Amino acid sequence: MFWWFMFISNMIISVLLIFFGVLFIKNPPKKINKGFGYRTKRSMANIESWNLAHKTAGGVLLKSGVVMTIINIIVMLILYGKDTDMIGYVGGGLSVITILAVFLTIPVTEKKLKEAFTE
Repeated sequence: MFWWFMFISNMIISVLLIFFGVLFIKNPPKKINKGFGYRTKRSMANIESWNLAHKTAGGVLLKSGVVMTIINIIVMLILYGKDTDMIGYVGGGLSVITILAVFLTIPVTEKKLKEAFTE
């Protein structure tokens, strides 16, 4: 039962990365706002940087989500039937790694924005 909890939890996180990746690529927020989207000083400078930031961050989220979905499935299948402690430690570690993938969007997107728009 715990295996299912960890599997589903990890899959939800990965699928959310994919969802927001596709959302940011296909349908980014139309207007620069402080409520939703990739919001940094550089991304909010103008509408062109806003759109590039969402396209770039969306791509990173999408790729990270797909990779982590595959890794989660493989690792969790290997853990099937193992003891609860092992499932918890490894499954929890996968959750943390998947969440950390979100932070990968920042340096990648900021670098892209810096290259595209000189200050």
